[in-house]
Amino acid sequence: MKSENEKLQKQKEKGEFEKILQDQSAKANEKINTLTGELTRIKVDQALLNSASTNKAINPEQVVQLIKNKVRLNQTGDVEVIGDNGTPRYTESGELMSVDAYVNEFLQSNPHHVQAGPSGTGSTSNTNTKSVQEIDISNLDLNDPKQRRMYKDAMAQKSQRPKFF
Repeated sequence: MKSENEKLQKQKEKGEFEKILQDQSAKANEKINTLTGELTRIKVDQALLNSASTNKAINPEQVVQLIKNKVRLNQTGDVEVIGDNGTPRYTESGELMSVDAYVNEFLQSNPHHVQAGPSGTGSTSNTNTKSVQEIDISNLDLNDPKQRRMYKDAMAQKSQRPKFF
């Protein structure tokens, strides 16, 4: 810091005002670009990540990477969705499209990025959750039709099990 101030004083003495202005302008532009990039990461990436998580994306970070190039900060610092031609996108009602609406649209058109929902009414899973009851077939009364049926089912199940030698 001290050497930088000394360097500025020497340049002022030599009359290198243009050089001083260029250096200061370059530093200011660099800082502005750094802060703009950080603000973009915070506002755009977080908005996309929150929306992807809310809309139950399987991997929200992957969805953000896929659609991040269609969202930007405008001149006023607001997040806006852009179309293929680089202009802001509007909804059917004429309003600017929100990030949440865009993420929802993307996930609806790419359902493989969305988590599967719970089973609906009347649906069953393809896994057997019922415990298998062992039946002692020596205690069955084969004169009773219900117990004969149990014996038949037990033998069918036994033949379906894999045999290990």
